[in-house]
Amino acid sequence: MKKLVLVAGLLVAFLPPALAQTVPPQPDQYCILETASRSGNRSLVSLITGADPAQTQQTEEVARMKTFEYEVDALNYLSSRGWEVISVGQRNQGGGVRYYLRRHRP
Repeated sequence: MKKLVLVAGLLVAFLPPALAQTVPPQPDQYCILETASRSGNRSLVSLITGADPAQTQQTEEVARMKTFEYEVDALNYLSSRGWEVISVGQRNQGGGVRYYLRRHRP
């Protein structure tokens, strides 16, 4: 009986440790929200994703930008979709504002 316990103990001692495999996190996703002034304090809003346009979620977001009349509506919508503003700057041509946004991918 002692030999059996000793052999089992030696087998367990020399087994390689089991390590869990982890999936590396996907890189963050970035986009630019550009606004240009129109009459009546309204804005022309466009979204530049720079990624594969075949992605359904981004296609929906780009199409939805055309329905907004105010940039705050577009920012609120994108915030609800997981985007956060990381920088704001002025556009060189035509006035307007350029918002740089980031979304963490799960």
